[in-house]
Amino acid sequence: MSVAEKLFFSSIENEHIAVALTEGEGAVFESSKIQLIPNPSPNINAWRTRQLRFVKMPLETVVADVASYFDQKIVVENEASKSCIINIPRAFGKPEISSVLSAVAASINAKLVKEGDTYIIRGGKACS
Repeated sequence: MSVAEKLFFSSIENEHIAVALTEGEGAVFESSKIQLIPNPSPNINAWRTRQLRFVKMPLETVVADVASYFDQKIVVENEASKSCIINIPRAFGKPEISSVLSAVAASINAKLVKEGDTYIIRGGKACS
């Protein structure tokens, strides 16, 4: 990640309290201090890059990232599928929720269903 691609996290009250984040890092601001925390999701910056990536990630993490990005409720019906590793190497640029979830569901042999405002990943294989 180049300097231009780094994200800077700073205090709202004091912009001089800041830290540069690199891939795999996050930060929290507590008690007037910034603390670095691990953030293994490559989608932490998706709001800025308009891209979602899923490389060797558990389905449960993928669903959390997609739900956060789209502010949408997503349910995985098969509990045994949540540990499946999702590996979709190409990034979803300017993604649409139905195309992203359809690809994710297909990768575990599941179906995507929408009921009301909720997307459901139904069926699929069990993973250990």
